[in-house]
Amino acid sequence: GPPLFVSLVGSAPRSGISLIARGAAAPALAPTITIPRPTVHSGIDDTRYKDEVRWLMDEEDKNPPQWHVLLLDKTFESQANTITRVASCLAAVLGLSLPAAIMKAEHAHDHFYSVLETTPDLSTAIQTAQKLKRNRLTVRVSPGTDLEGVEGP
Repeated sequence: GPPLFVSLVGSAPRSGISLIARGAAAPALAPTITIPRPTVHSGIDDTRYKDEVRWLMDEEDKNPPQWHVLLLDKTFESQANTITRVASCLAAVLGLSLPAAIMKAEHAHDHFYSVLETTPDLSTAIQTAQKLKRNRLTVRVSPGTDLEGVEGP
């Protein structure tokens, strides 16, 4: 019968290209590299980064002229927190009209956060934030600057 295996070793090249050249032109896999996975910094204080009311402060600005109460987009991660529900909470706690509360809720949903209230008193800002937190909203108190009298570029 016909041969089952034919060896090309020692035979003349058929296409005019030597076996060495054919081997050099054969595709080869690129070398792989291993990129280490980034790790979490071990100095993070888990108690500070929960959903409790906290304020963000620049160390150099111990007494800012005003405080902002911010509604965060994280509020909407809960399916119970719809725009309508959140707006109703804002209207009840802050005394906003329903259209104004809806605008603030939509802004937070679409743009990471919304400024709900600005006050010169830190304790007032924290009390407001705690009332909103009791309504299962995610809020932050952040120091603000007085932009009155600041010249633009």
